[in-house]
Amino acid sequence: MRWPFDRRRGKEKKPMIRRRMPWAVTVLGAAMALGCEETPTSPDERMFSETETASFAVADSSSAVVDTFVGAITVSQAATDSVQVVATRQADRQEDLAAVLVEMSLQDNVVQLTAANPSNVQGVSVDFDLTGPADMNLELRTGVGAVACQGRPTEDWLIDVGVGNIALVVPDDLNATVDLRTGVGSVEVEFPVTGSVSSGSVIGVIGTGADGVIVADCGVGNIALLRESTSGRSSRRVVEE
Repeated sequence: MRWPFDRRRGKEKKPMIRRRMPWAVTVLGAAMALGCEETPTSPDERMFSETETASFAVADSSSAVVDTFVGAITVSQAATDSVQVVATRQADRQEDLAAVLVEMSLQDNVVQLTAANPSNVQGVSVDFDLTGPADMNLELRTGVGAVACQGRPTEDWLIDVGVGNIALVVPDDLNATVDLRTGVGSVEVEFPVTGSVSSGSVIGVIGTGADGVIVADCGVGNIALLRESTSGRSSRRVVEE
């Protein structure tokens, strides 16, 4: 994946590390996207769950870095000077909840949220739900799961999904540079774009492009960049449809 040149910092942006999905997982994801009737239990249907919450006071231009192996990530903006986090462990078996490791911390105005499955237990996942200030930068990664963001990017939104959909609901007067790509799926953008537009990628400038950068990459999944006024629904609802 190619990453945009950061004009504000005068250097090339560091790429997010793509989690290389095994061949079998990639094929399974494609089958799910194509409507295969027999699929494993989805993370939302797991039988057991535990919820953990955290709150972090942040200064201006904070960042949130989220990385989960399997699970959904949801982000919304609010008039606040803190980042509120809800992390939900889910498992098919209750005893497997303890096998999932969740770490949440704040360092140098960056909220770090990480979920790991070091024992490779099957049938487990971790969802992250964040509410943060309007100028919060985002770096979001999930191996399998959906990502939903609602708000206005003022600097960088960087999103990396192995298998899953991405839904971004933004203001109608968005001014951003966008680089949206999917390997298997489609890209929908409800804004005029100056640049390259195809069914599987949209790369270019919306409006003046001066406000922020949105980079989203899917291995298997759809990407939607929607107007708040016309979507008539939250990013969470869009990604579930």
